[in-house]
Amino acid sequence: VITLDPGESPSSSAQRVLEGLRVRYQSRYDGSISAMAYADGKSRGIQQTITYNERENGYSVRYASDFVNDVRVVGAYIEAHGYNLDSMSVRGRNFGLEKNQYLFSKDECILEAERIIEDSLGNSETHSFEFASLPMLEPEDHLSVQDQLVATRKVIVDSLSIEMNPTAMHTSVQARKST
Repeated sequence: VITLDPGESPSSSAQRVLEGLRVRYQSRYDGSISAMAYADGKSRGIQQTITYNERENGYSVRYASDFVNDVRVVGAYIEAHGYNLDSMSVRGRNFGLEKNQYLFSKDECILEAERIIEDSLGNSETHSFEFASLPMLEPEDHLSVQDQLVATRKVIVDSLSIEMNPTAMHTSVQARKST
């Protein structure tokens, strides 16, 4: 457990130690807990392809309208503006404002704006499907999933559950679009 001050929550102190970067916590398959910060804004993990024949019980996609494709990030002493023109031309402009006291340069603010837009656009398209289990699969792993038209969708695992019975293991996955 990380604590910096008496009475401070561990997640708050971890956030402070990592200078306000995004920290993602997950419980791993072996019982340990992982805390990850993504300094470059890109998720890490395995690359696995799930073919149409490997999937079970359908595939669903949900599109959400609550996304940000134009954001202003206000740091400690400076601010920057980021946007995604491709998304704005198709879906219209959705503005967001982010304040982060740990950002001290224009480059850090621009990187954070890109992260916010990437996460928001990815979360605006969520995928659900099941397949025979991959035991080492974890949240934030990348998957390529083929649909029945043999189109491939690239997704990032948000959450998963593994069901075991005497004859097989099945994995249910909730994922977001990889941008």
